[in-house]
Amino acid sequence: CDAAMRAHGAVGYSREVDLGDRVRDLMGLRIADGTTDVMRMTVVREKYGFDLWEMSIRGYPHDSTWKKN
Repeated sequence: CDAAMRAHGAVGYSREVDLGDRVRDLMGLRIADGTTDVMRMTVVREKYGFDLWEMSIRGYPHDSTWKKN
């Protein structure tokens, strides 16, 4: 999306090229399921059983015992 708009510049917003509406719609889809940070926290929670912020607050052992089985 962003690369297409940069490549076309201001012409990308014109009716002839019509990228402006498509980029707007796709940007909405990018954030519909949550931001990248939210998705990252969800993956870590599912894999390890706790959030990243909990791990940073309480610390964790530097071996493999903190991983969820």
